[in-house]
Amino acid sequence: MKFVYKIVLSFFLLINILYANNDLIESQPEILFQFEKLKKSQENLALQVDFNKAVLHLNRKEYEEAIRLFLKTAKILEVPSYLNMGIAYFKLNQVDKAILYLNKIHENESIAKNQSYSYLSACYYLYSISKDNKYLDTIVRVARKDKNLSSNSKRMLADTYVILKDYEAALEVLGTIDFNVDLKKALLNIKLKNYEKASLLLNQAKEKTQNPNTIDKILWIS
Repeated sequence: MKFVYKIVLSFFLLINILYANNDLIESQPEILFQFEKLKKSQENLALQVDFNKAVLHLNRKEYEEAIRLFLKTAKILEVPSYLNMGIAYFKLNQVDKAILYLNKIHENESIAKNQSYSYLSACYYLYSISKDNKYLDTIVRVARKDKNLSSNSKRMLADTYVILKDYEAALEVLGTIDFNVDLKKALLNIKLKNYEKASLLLNQAKEKTQNPNTIDKILWIS
């Protein structure tokens, strides 16, 4: 009986880890790089502070206050402000407004050249809303062109391949990521029935993590 429970729990862990939207870092440090390029005027400095406050409100799920501040910061940080506004409206289930701001990014593909993570994130959220695979196709196409993808962008590309059920491509991308994704790679190998490789990766994941919740997941799967 315990074995049956183990299989069922392993299945739900697999779904949660591979498909959870929480894998996206919604207000990531990459956004802040633009601050260095701004003129140090008093107004810009004030808006930088407002942007940081807005990110804090977003992380605290205080979406209305975050939106109010992002409307102000869009003057100098247009793309990241629009992205985070789209995410906030998405969290509030105000889909039409979310689409409006996410499309301001998606419809300008030139953004992908300098702010690829923001562009890919907008596509990912538009897919989450519409379930239209054209946004996933755009993520793959844009990411393949970018030779300097960040680890966060690579992780999003891998998640995109998972949704498209191209598990081998997802594993290939995960193999180029700097931080530890052994658990995720193990689960993908289970999907591909590469059980020996999955077992090895689970052991590696257990050795590398100090997170008790992650260790519990590994113990249940292995």
